[in-house]
Amino acid sequence: MSKGVIDIQEAAPWLEAETPPGWRVNQEGVFRVPDDPEKDPVLVSGPVWVAGLTRDENGSDWGVLVRWIDLDRELRKWAMPRARLHDQGAGVAQDLARGGLFVAPGRERDLARYLGSARPERRFRCVTRLGWVDTTDGRLLFVLPHEVIGTRVGEAEEVVFQAEKYAPTHAFRAEGDLAAWREAVAKPCGDHPALVFALCWALAAPLLKPAGIGGAGAHFFGASSTGKTTLAQVAASVWGCGADPAAAPELSMVRTWRTTANALEGIAATHCDTLLPLDELGLCAASDVGAVVYELAGGAGKARMSDSARLQKTRTWRTLFLSTGEISIRQKIEERGRMAHAGQLVRALDIPAEAGIIRAPNGAAPREIADRLKAAAGTFYGTAGPELVRRLVAETKEFGTLRGEVRTILDLLARDLTPAQARPDQARAVRLLALAGTAGFLAQELGVLPWDNEVIVGALRFVLDAWTDVAPHLSDAARGVERVREFILRHRARFQALADPSADVPRDRAGFVTADGDFLILPSAFAEAVGDLDHRAVARELLARQLLKVDQSDRLVSKAPRSADAGRPPVYWVRAALLEEEGDAP
Repeated sequence: MSKGVIDIQEAAPWLEAETPPGWRVNQEGVFRVPDDPEKDPVLVSGPVWVAGLTRDENGSDWGVLVRWIDLDRELRKWAMPRARLHDQGAGVAQDLARGGLFVAPGRERDLARYLGSARPERRFRCVTRLGWVDTTDGRLLFVLPHEVIGTRVGEAEEVVFQAEKYAPTHAFRAEGDLAAWREAVAKPCGDHPALVFALCWALAAPLLKPAGIGGAGAHFFGASSTGKTTLAQVAASVWGCGADPAAAPELSMVRTWRTTANALEGIAATHCDTLLPLDELGLCAASDVGAVVYELAGGAGKARMSDSARLQKTRTWRTLFLSTGEISIRQKIEERGRMAHAGQLVRALDIPAEAGIIRAPNGAAPREIADRLKAAAGTFYGTAGPELVRRLVAETKEFGTLRGEVRTILDLLARDLTPAQARPDQARAVRLLALAGTAGFLAQELGVLPWDNEVIVGALRFVLDAWTDVAPHLSDAARGVERVREFILRHRARFQALADPSADVPRDRAGFVTADGDFLILPSAFAEAVGDLDHRAVARELLARQLLKVDQSDRLVSKAPRSADAGRPPVYWVRAALLEEEGDAP
């Protein structure tokens, strides 16, 4: 819900023009006009009106853009799903009341009826997740809860953010200005490579799309009191409130791992193209960690069926998460005797914190440095990330230019950082680190970060060396399994749903998906997924991990069910567990 100062007297004529029949709006508020002219109008609420109707690019997710004047006489707005107007109870009135609108007791349903009866001519395009918005002309448009970066004045169809119900956007706020954040937070971090990396990692999230890289995580682990929470707070301050999550959980952008894979879907969608900081890995159940890592990095929630047996809309996102804990992600997954998938370990880089998150230059005590940084991150925040996006949009203007610039820097950095004879998993990790360096270089050039490029490169090498000490090794067959998993995550729209006979056949169909979430991959699509690797070796690896279903013991393919195709073509029947954490790792 955004706000701004308004002259209520000047606004009143426009409010009257937007008022639906049977209602009256003036500077005192909204009134229900009785049918009996002898009766006085009934006060429902303070001044509030529907400025326009919203819908997405497909003509779905209809909503209303509500504007109101709060008790401080400030103008506020909220793009609200239209379905909320049909909620039972007084939910809409309660939300508006929390936003400062006066609502007369007992008139909550009247308020919903008034808003629901408005039919203004103006239309807005709504988006339900943050980050980059696809545009037909390639221009750059980036959505934050209270701002759309790149919107043109007088645009025919303005873009607005229409959050899901209970979407956790509260921490996306700003306090102080960029200069104060640079001086109090970023500048002191220059002496600490891990903190330099954390800030670059946070700034790299908007570069995922132009770089063509999926989501990923960096997990710093080690004993208590090594500065891990300080690192998470500093990184969080790039996009929102960096307050200590233990002291101010309702304000801080730093979230804890105390969640499930299902609950984290909504949080991840809220942090699309921005940073998701997660503290205290130990709070998450070992049985959930693997699935959470896959989903966060994969960028898509689980496919779910509605009550009418139709596939529901799946949440999608791109995010970089920064995690902390006393043990590594690998150790956490293996707590119950299971082995971690190599794919989980290249999606979330385990970085030992013992190498030193906070150093002690000039004899200063690490605890004092940490305390100053923690206080600064909770005082000056939320300016660096949005400002980097604003300056990138202003400099590059359109997506193709941004993509070219990002990939040029990324390729050069990755080439310089990649060790000779690097394994494929090392090359992938290096490219992720190079993305953080690319963000650092651009932020330094555009005046968002205060250090020179040597400081940034030093931080990248520091983190790369720390990760290399604990990094896993991937066999070709294991890499093939990861490719199959990535193919499914990237191309889910190409799989036809067997549980929905009325569903259209996808363009360039890759196979079928069952009601249980198993993927039946056509041989041509399987070959596309594994690329230059031996597809039979990859299939045997899937079979060994109990992730491939076969109907004959001497064959790696199965026949598709008749509900898929009358001809029952051969398919690689890959179990849904591939996208979760069951099975053995190499």
